[in-house]
Amino acid sequence: MIRITDRTLSCLDSFQADPQLFLRLTGMLIECGVDCIEVSEKVYSMIKPLPEGVKYALRVKNAADLPGIPEFSRMICRHPYSDLPGVTVEVPVNDMSDSYTLSKYADFSSVRIKGLDGVLLGDYTAAFKQLNRTMKGALEICPGNSQYCATAIAMEWASCGGSDIVASFGGIGGFAALEEVVMGLRVTRQRKSGKHYAMFPLMRMLIQEITKYRFPRSKPVIGEGIFCVESGIHVDGISKQPKCYEPFPPDVVGQVRTVVLGKHSGKASVLIKLKELGFEMDSALAPELLLEVKDLSIKKNAPISSDEFLALARKISST
Repeated sequence: MIRITDRTLSCLDSFQADPQLFLRLTGMLIECGVDCIEVSEKVYSMIKPLPEGVKYALRVKNAADLPGIPEFSRMICRHPYSDLPGVTVEVPVNDMSDSYTLSKYADFSSVRIKGLDGVLLGDYTAAFKQLNRTMKGALEICPGNSQYCATAIAMEWASCGGSDIVASFGGIGGFAALEEVVMGLRVTRQRKSGKHYAMFPLMRMLIQEITKYRFPRSKPVIGEGIFCVESGIHVDGISKQPKCYEPFPPDVVGQVRTVVLGKHSGKASVLIKLKELGFEMDSALAPELLLEVKDLSIKKNAPISSDEFLALARKISST
């Protein structure tokens, strides 16, 4: 079983927002089914007491100076001087040849390896085996995303027998994206396949409101445009067999497939859009309508809107 620790709430210290936004985000993280939520001291002071339903980890600067807090199952700390009960030490390791750093923490009871950004450039299977051989206690991996492959590293760690992964929603903070890891594990049958994640769009909007950062429309899993299809062949194929094009149905992540009409559209796109909008039209007129759609899209240098499409359809139907 793969255990996921989400560290989103420990990556938001530099942002000022209503504490209710953090509480709503916490509730949705619990709904996602993560096993543990990491919280910074600042965020904890804003939202305590914490909602029930999940384990929590507190990120601290010095674990030795803090008394135990019942709400937290453990604390996360960088480079403590000694192995402390209930503390996971976070060790930055980007180069697996750094055997000295690894050996220093080999006997610690709980270790998090942060980084490994370039591990996929080499024999990562051997690297993961080396980690498992070297570290004697509990081990979790928190991949860095400087090479834009943190999610891939997390998934390969899971496929090599790793059991603990650390991620953040949207990859905020420069880590593996929680939603991508969750859906990747779902597709590879390492996570419950029947669960739906309709809260993902709301979580995206909450993060955007807190950080004032807007995720790209093409962002995997949560991007607003990932289920928008325009190409004629693509639209025709996806209408017949969606599984050939989509690893999971749009509704699983709270989205809806949308046919976009433009210069790359085909006859199937036109017919599907007519049906979607409830406009009845002789299918023999579809090729003529398609030419009008492409012409208008080229003039606009952009896809056409539903209103523009209906206006073209009415014009052709009336002639």
